[in-house]
Amino acid sequence: MSERPARYERSFSGLIAAIVVTVLAVGAFVLFTGTFRDPQERGVPTVEYLPLVRDLQASGATVVYPSSLPEGWRSTDVRYEPGEEPRFELNLYTPDDDFVGLRQVAEEVDDVLGDAGVDDASEEDPLSGVEGPVATWQGWADPDGDRAYTAQVRTPSATDTVVVYGDVSAEELADLVRRLTTEPVPDGTRSPAPTSSTPPA
Repeated sequence: MSERPARYERSFSGLIAAIVVTVLAVGAFVLFTGTFRDPQERGVPTVEYLPLVRDLQASGATVVYPSSLPEGWRSTDVRYEPGEEPRFELNLYTPDDDFVGLRQVAEEVDDVLGDAGVDDASEEDPLSGVEGPVATWQGWADPDGDRAYTAQVRTPSATDTVVVYGDVSAEELADLVRRLTTEPVPDGTRSPAPTSSTPPA
């Protein structure tokens, strides 16, 4: 008398295989949409950057930072890496979720631009007459459309290179550069609300 359990086993195995394929497909879809979703949709929180700047100033550091942000911009990450070559970083996003970064480190301009992803950059028109820590900023642009402004700022221990960069217009970057300062942050000050006017240095 023959038994035929094989058909049942094949059906069960097929069900398991279908479940596995479905789970993998859903996981791939979630990963794909999460990768290409804009930062605001991924829930990147806005962070306060002025408290860290104030603490760094209290320790004797010279930090170049924006006293205010262009309208609709937000800060999403701020960090300081101590060491022989201290590094200050501030990440920003525009209302269109375009990324803009500010970096301050004691390195050569070419190295800082390379770290920022502004590769094979050619010199553009400088931004002059800026009221703040530096009067003239050198403009840069690379073949991928990234732009940057760089300047060197003297600190008690070194001469730092400051770069402001992003895939935005030169006018938008220039607006941010004009807001940069090294003035002391008053105690209790929170990160400024976005404004559309250029603040005094």
